[in-house]
Formats: sequence, C-alpha cells, structure tokens
Amino acid sequence: MPTQDPSTPPAKRVLDHIVEQRFTGLLRVSSHEANGEFWFLAGILEDARFGSSKGGEAIERLLRATQPAFLAELRLPYITGGFKKPMPTSGSFAEFRPVVLMRYCESNALTCALELRGKDRTVRLTYRVGELLSADAASAGNEALAGLLESEDGTYEFSLPGFELPEGVLAATPSVAPKLSLAERIDRSLADESAAAESEKKAAAEREAKRKADEAAAAEAKRKADEAAAAEAKRLVAEARRKADEAAAEARRRAEEAKRKADEAAAAEAKRKADEAAAAEAKRKADEAAAAEAKRKADEAAAAEANRKADEAAAAEAKRKADEAAAAE
Repeated sequence: MPTQDPSTPPAKRVLDHIVEQRFTGLLRVSSHEANGEFWFLAGILEDARFGSSKGGEAIERLLRATQPAFLAELRLPYITGGFKKPMPTSGSFAEFRPVVLMRYCESNALTCALELRGKDRTVRLTYRVGELLSADAASAGNEALAGLLESEDGTYEFSLPGFELPEGVLAATPSVAPKLSLAERIDRSLADESAAAESEKKAAAEREAKRKADEAAAAEAKRKADEAAAAEAKRLVAEARRKADEAAAEARRRAEEAKRKADEAAAAEAKRKADEAAAAEAKRKADEAAAAEAKRKADEAAAAEANRKADEAAAAEAKRKADEAAAAE
C-alpha cells in the first residue's frame, strides 16, 4: 500500500484507502459535527448519510468534520442489489443456487472467496473485482463445478478479505458506534421506505432479466467447465502418449544396446572359433608337412642304405669274380 501523506485529512485518507482496497461494506463515522454511515460496493460509494445530509453533500461534510472516528464493517449487498436488506454470508442452495451466487459475485465486482459444498463435492471459487481467478475442486476434478451449478442440495459460504483503517486514523469501537438522533432516524425511515418501494419496483423488472442472465451464466459456466475438462483430458492423453513414446524409445534403445552387445559377443565368439580353426588347420598342415619331410628323409635314408648295400654287394661280387678269375689263372 502506498504511503499516505500524514497531513491529508483523516476522512480523505480513509476514503482513498477504501477505493484502493475495493472495500465492500459499511463505514460508520462519529464526529463533533454529526454521525454518519457510508455504504461501499467494491470501493464505490453506494449510499451516504452524514447527519441530515446525503450523497455528495454528506461526503463534503465528512471531509470537513473535526476529530472523526471510523468503524469499518464488512457487509455484502443483497442478491437483488443494495444494502437495505442484509445478504447472509452463508446459507443453502435451496435459497440461492450456485449459478446465482456466481453471477452475484460477477455483477457486484466482489473480491471474495465463495465455497460451494455439495453432497459429495466441494468447490472453492476465488474472485477479484468480479473476475473468477480460480476454481479449486481438489480431487473432485473439473466436472465438480458443472455438477453443482443447478444443485439445490448443498450450502455456500462467503469469505471477504480483511480491511484495516490507515495508520494514525482514529478508530471507533463497536461499543461506541454512533447513534442517530431522532431527526436522523425519521429522515432515514422516510428515505428507506422510498428506497424500498423503488427497489421492489426495480427488482420485479430485474428478476426476469437476472433469471435469463443466470441461465446464460450457467450455460457459459458449464461450457467453460466442459472445455476445461476436455482440455485436461486432452492434456492427460498427450502426457500419457509422451510417456509411452519415451518408454518405447527407451525400450528401443535398450534393445539396440542388447543387440549390439549380442552382436559383439557373437562376433567375438566367431572370431575365437575361426582363430581356433585356423590354428588347428595350421597345426594339421604343419604336422602333415613334418610327416612328409620325415617320410622323405626316411625314404632318402633307405634309398641311400639300399644303394650302399647294392654297391657293397656289387663290390663283393666283383671281388669274388676277380678272385675266382685269379684262381683259375
């Protein structure tokens, strides 16, 4: 909250603060000059009385009042408008259906929380200057609000934001709330009767328009709830699809990794077997070559031995023949 100039008159500071805080309710004032009541709806002045003065004149007298004391009371305007009749902050759907209460918050530009409690679901609506900021249905889902709109079985409760007077402003206490003089009470009674008649006349004309507006609001709220539910379902489907795609991609990655490892293992096994086969073949050929070489050498040795023996035999035969020839000679 911006800091106010301490030299600003207290009444001006309070009125500016009410506008800034979007105060809805009654501001009671007591001063040396007179007592007064000022009604505000979302920070906008709805009605003003200060002594015998009303409207703008009451505000002007308030701004000139000396040593005013203030008491702010949170109040809600009635469902058909105005503060002549109090609006209960809690009640049943049998009196005011949820769609009527939602329309009420919007048309009066309220800043509040509205809790709707059905038989098996509860929805908390948050409004700021008549704009719906959130609809918290907890675990009941987006369909909870749509299911409550035309329900007659349940209760409601309003919660208004707290309001405090600016620092340094004299505050009246409820026990010393200003009392009106006889003249002020008579003046108020006449004004109330006139306002009540005018209000009833307007209410009759507004009921039909409000009924149609409520029906349109209900249809619009249902459409928004349906759209929100469809959007949420679409989001959940997309999320599930994304997770499924991620799981499939992870499965493919693992399968590819397993295949790669299997291929590497198969290749390593095939290479090992090929190496063993090559080594066995090389050994076989080496053995065959060694055997062939050994046979060749054995054959050569046998042939040499045979030649030697043949030479020896030939030499012995020649010697024998020579000996026989010499003997014959």
